[in-house]
Amino acid sequence: MAQSPRRGARPSAFSSRSARPCAVLVTLAFGLFHAQLGAVGITLTEVGASGLGNAYAGATAEAADAGVMFFNPAALTRFKRAEQVFSAIGIQSKAAFVDSAQGSNGYPAGEQRYERDPSYGFAPSNFLAIPVNEKLVLGFGVSGSAGLILRYPNDYPGRFQSTSTDIKVSRVNGGFGYKVSPTLSVGANLSVERFFESIRVNVDYAKAAAAESGINGTLGSLLTNPLLNGLFFDGLGNSRSAGLKLKMYGTQVNAQVGALFEPTENTRIGVSFRPKTRFDLEGSYRFQQEHPALLLAAAPQLLADGRVTSTITTPSELRMSIFHRVNSTFDVMADILRLDYSGIQAIEYRRTDGSVLKSYIQDLKVGHRYAVGVNHRVYKRLTLRYGYSYDEAISSDRYRVTALPDQARNNFNLGMQVQVAPTDFLDFGVQYTLFKDAAIQDRAALQGTQGEKSFDGDLNGTIKSSLLFFGLQYGGVF
Repeated sequence: MAQSPRRGARPSAFSSRSARPCAVLVTLAFGLFHAQLGAVGITLTEVGASGLGNAYAGATAEAADAGVMFFNPAALTRFKRAEQVFSAIGIQSKAAFVDSAQGSNGYPAGEQRYERDPSYGFAPSNFLAIPVNEKLVLGFGVSGSAGLILRYPNDYPGRFQSTSTDIKVSRVNGGFGYKVSPTLSVGANLSVERFFESIRVNVDYAKAAAAESGINGTLGSLLTNPLLNGLFFDGLGNSRSAGLKLKMYGTQVNAQVGALFEPTENTRIGVSFRPKTRFDLEGSYRFQQEHPALLLAAAPQLLADGRVTSTITTPSELRMSIFHRVNSTFDVMADILRLDYSGIQAIEYRRTDGSVLKSYIQDLKVGHRYAVGVNHRVYKRLTLRYGYSYDEAISSDRYRVTALPDQARNNFNLGMQVQVAPTDFLDFGVQYTLFKDAAIQDRAALQGTQGEKSFDGDLNGTIKSSLLFFGLQYGGVF
């Protein structure tokens, strides 16, 4: 990287002390109106475009800009002057379901492919670091922290699990870094997070009625009456269904702690921890079309619109990075992230009377992300970045659902930073993510077991998906 303006470069137009409160207000206003997350994946690492180029391999130790507070607040002590960064990352998501139970339309025997045009998301962020004195630095930030966007064709076989998933988690951070000694800094963040979830599914009348018939005799008699077969099946024998949309919100407070160890001038080691966050979600569900009158009269609770609740726990995050400046041209770095999803054993949506609307066994586990990266200072004002990371899967083939088709993935990264003025920087980054094929298995054998009430229909196949991230960031020192 070119010589950092954080250590004695001449002031820019932002250098007036009176500009600092304004900068804080800009940060908060930007966050309130634009803190939206559009990403595919459950936990978002792609926060800030500067780290996108080297796969965030030095996330808790490099301190390339004020966005480091998202990963490790202790690293804020690296800043000797105030700095603010604005970043925007665009995401393109592609997903296709390959049904192994069919074979037609020119595809190999046993396979039929269902896919829609790519989905797009947008993940902005804004961070501000303000030194108070030689030891204490304050930080403020707004960003996304987790999310998922998936779109499937309305007629694909997995429509009874989901036709679309939209999850956005936005985070407002306030924190500090404190220099305990010349080689050790500590820090903490306090965060407020907003969770939004919207899911669209189709409800198979026949399977839903069969699941409820044990407690609803009238519904059972309708299902077994051959004269009323048309309620549940069309003339071709296909199950009749209705689209269902769920929309929920929740807010929670969380914290993060971190430390930065600097054994030499050229080497830094950073570590941070954020505990699990439990969101109690509330919202509504609404069917997208009218039901047959006879069926609705027999099962008003099953088919009427209403309120819904759910609980979801985002994982604890333990991250450690090492950063080393090899010489005036190269920096190398590495990172390991541990995500503990073991608290999610089921996804369950309940009506306000306590009855289950829909539920899936999940049995998620701990996953790790491994990253390596390089900074290459080509010229005084130009730095190139390279990186690679590998994410482990957190779900198993047995319980994976199309709404959350997590699988192991490889991430390939490139980026650069251009110093456009003595105190102003532009960063560009790109990441291509290729997922391993995610197997989806029929859940018929799970129906009736504790934690499973999905009415999915027969479903066996594979989800093939990929992501493309493109990031742009402006940073200024004042």
